[in-house]
Amino acid sequence: MKQWCKQCRGFRCICHLATTTSSALQWIILQHPSEAKHAKNTGRLLALSLGITPCIGEEFSDNTALQQMIGDNIPQALLFVEHPLLSNPTIDLNDDSAATLQRIWVIDATWRKALKMILANPFLRQLPIITVNSTTQWSVRSAPSEQHLATIEAAAALCQHFGEHAVAQTLSQNFLHWQDEISRFRPD
Repeated sequence: MKQWCKQCRGFRCICHLATTTSSALQWIILQHPSEAKHAKNTGRLLALSLGITPCIGEEFSDNTALQQMIGDNIPQALLFVEHPLLSNPTIDLNDDSAATLQRIWVIDATWRKALKMILANPFLRQLPIITVNSTTQWSVRSAPSEQHLATIEAAAALCQHFGEHAVAQTLSQNFLHWQDEISRFRPD
């Protein structure tokens, strides 16, 4: 019988794959319940790498702590892509406003479920969206395109842009170690 790991929050422990790092940014991870159970989930690896606990759910209207964070005057953004169904303002990575960001919100879900989560939580639609342009290094899970990044890849790319090179390197290395581990269990 598989044992649940309380630290990495999974039946397949990945603690040995993650080197913990400390980011100057405050990271909030909102994780869809089905993604939390998915073996190929990188949000769990990101949370473990940053030493934080994701908030698991689809709709967070009863979570006053999260909602209060939106209005606490800390410069913050939602790490996501622009989408025609979203009217969130956007922040260009090269704008001065991007350099002031202190809190980053991440949705850890499939693209479709992530969009549903944003639409179901009005407080998330108040956040400006920041997008990274990078290509994926996914090798163990299919992505719709090379620009569709794993959760941990998007976080690493953002850290790299903000000059947190050591954090970005640690996240990228953790991702590579994780992929190596996952690929060991894949049938040929």
